[in-house]
Amino acid sequence: MIRTRYFVHAVAAAMTVSLMAAAAAAAQVPGNGNDNNGTPVCLQAANFQAEGSYVLAAPATGEEYVVSDLRWAAHEGCERFVIELGLGDDVPASVTGEVTAEFLRDLGLVRVHLHEAHGVELDEPTAAELEIDGELARQAYVVRHLDQLLYVDLHLAGEAEAAVFVLGDPGRVVVDLRPGGGPVPAPAATNDFTVLLTPRDGDSTSYPFTVRGYARHFEANVVVRFERAGEPVGDEFITSATDWVDAWGEFELTLDEGPVGRVHLHAGEYSAADGTWDGASVTLDIERRGVVPAIARTVEHPESVGMVGED
Repeated sequence: MIRTRYFVHAVAAAMTVSLMAAAAAAAQVPGNGNDNNGTPVCLQAANFQAEGSYVLAAPATGEEYVVSDLRWAAHEGCERFVIELGLGDDVPASVTGEVTAEFLRDLGLVRVHLHEAHGVELDEPTAAELEIDGELARQAYVVRHLDQLLYVDLHLAGEAEAAVFVLGDPGRVVVDLRPGGGPVPAPAATNDFTVLLTPRDGDSTSYPFTVRGYARHFEANVVVRFERAGEPVGDEFITSATDWVDAWGEFELTLDEGPVGRVHLHAGEYSAADGTWDGASVTLDIERRGVVPAIARTVEHPESVGMVGED
């Protein structure tokens, strides 16, 4: 019975690796070196794109994976970011399990969903991030989604196209970047414990709107508040992130009402030690609902122009 079970698992693993290898070959997935013409490794992929979803050869396996390493390197004309997966306790994974990816250009990032990854085993587990000094990439974060699974966000530093694919032995997800694709938005507001994805600095909006991001504050607390001229205005709103120990925790809070005009929106938490504020902030212009700007009223009633003083 033991030999039979071992044989079945071995055959299943071999079939998964073979399917991934065949799909990778069909997609012209590069390895780790230059080709015969000296083309840098991060320019060899066939699926570069400027936005949208990626089709990856990464089927589900039923295993539970952990994020075991994050790496980045710059090459001539391109950059490479790698997510390595393991099985826990420093055991490498031969494949990645189910993975999907999307280029969210409106947020200036590439997001890799690790559908079978549940934990993080990095050398510095309190970080769950990678600071990058690149021309195309600036930062990567391991985040626990609202559904409790993990994703990795690679934030862009400049205009870029991205290719995403998987490699085996060990299981890795690779994101290659090359210049192109048009403008990306200014970086998200961040500090040591908060990343504020939306809204963005300088946005004009009206209620209701949703505050989204991820954080690592003590006990996953996140406070959203407003200031004007350095003074608090309106109410404070409290929510919770999905994690703060192993990974960054996603948070999402919809505001139905609040102050209007030009305000500073802050997301973060008060220090448990001395009560000082620690968070990220953006400046917003919030319109009052149902109010039509004066210039629009003038345009909508052209017959009133030039009528003052006429009989």
